[in-house]
Amino acid sequence: MELTVKASDLQREVQLVYGVIERKATIPILSNILLKAIKGEIQLTATDIEVTIKSSCPATVSSEGAVTLLGQKIYESIRFLPPDAEINMKLKENNWMIIHCERTKYRIAGIASDEFPIIQECDYSQAVTLQWAPVKHMINKVIFAITAEDTRYALRGALMELDENGITFVATDGHRLAYIHKNEKTGLKSGKIYRSIIPRKALHELLKVDDENQILFYSESENHLFFKVGNREIIANAVEGEFPDYMKILADREDRKIRIVTQEFMDALKRVSPFSSEKMKGVTLSMEEGKMEILASSADQGEAEETIQAEYSGKQMKINFNARYLAEFLTAVGSEQIVMNLKDESSHGMFKPENGEEFQYKYVVMPMST
Repeated sequence: MELTVKASDLQREVQLVYGVIERKATIPILSNILLKAIKGEIQLTATDIEVTIKSSCPATVSSEGAVTLLGQKIYESIRFLPPDAEINMKLKENNWMIIHCERTKYRIAGIASDEFPIIQECDYSQAVTLQWAPVKHMINKVIFAITAEDTRYALRGALMELDENGITFVATDGHRLAYIHKNEKTGLKSGKIYRSIIPRKALHELLKVDDENQILFYSESENHLFFKVGNREIIANAVEGEFPDYMKILADREDRKIRIVTQEFMDALKRVSPFSSEKMKGVTLSMEEGKMEILASSADQGEAEETIQAEYSGKQMKINFNARYLAEFLTAVGSEQIVMNLKDESSHGMFKPENGEEFQYKYVVMPMST
């Protein structure tokens, strides 16, 4: 195995696949990146078994071959090399890799490629094709609501639903729920539905693909989910379990509506929320005609309050929410104004952007007890 590759190309792809590697992998080979040289390119693969990333970049290949190198070592070795320089890589006996770039030379111990886990393949001939930009937009709108700690395994990912007429993503941690839908012809046959829970880590890795003019190819096989955007491929094990019936939560009801300027709400929340209790992180929203007051207090740190303008004409009401849950929605919503739909102080609140013609975006938060 011998090849020459531009430093910036290899640095970019190594950084991409390195993100999937567990820093304290219990199986040593999972700390390695598989490097494979074939005609015209070098392919890189990393996996933690649950999520796999495959990528490639152009290379002048003198002789083909494959080896695995410790991910941290190859990442640290090449990251500060001159981006415009060329890197020569040559595999020696006993899987020693010689890396030479201008005045820098490394000799790195490798492990045989046949010890690397077998990765599921997909030819994408029957894949669903979607524009990557709107899908990426949708993932960004829900990913923050995925649980990181809940023992209910089904909540450790976002539900993706595809049918002939549209795309839906839903995420929840049991205390709040983010939903987004886009009407779009997907090319699926009538009655054909994909419904899978995508693990949080796979979604994070997908979001690193920054070329929004690309096409996303999506396919499924047994419990494997396949995503391909450009030269990047992400393979994930579908999250097992039953996702909650989100339509019950999103059902229409008679609510009081409050319209607020998003940035004003966010700024006030930033100023007030540091005074909420360390454990509960709660703030109280108090609505009355033409305004909304945001309050926070803790026994040992004091209290804060701020009043902002709000389009509201109903009876005075108060409701308590987790401040972080509100802030994460306000950061993601991307609308100058939002609408809060509130029934009473003990029922969940529903938040929406004021304008949502292309995407139907809803965010539901359970209130906190006083």
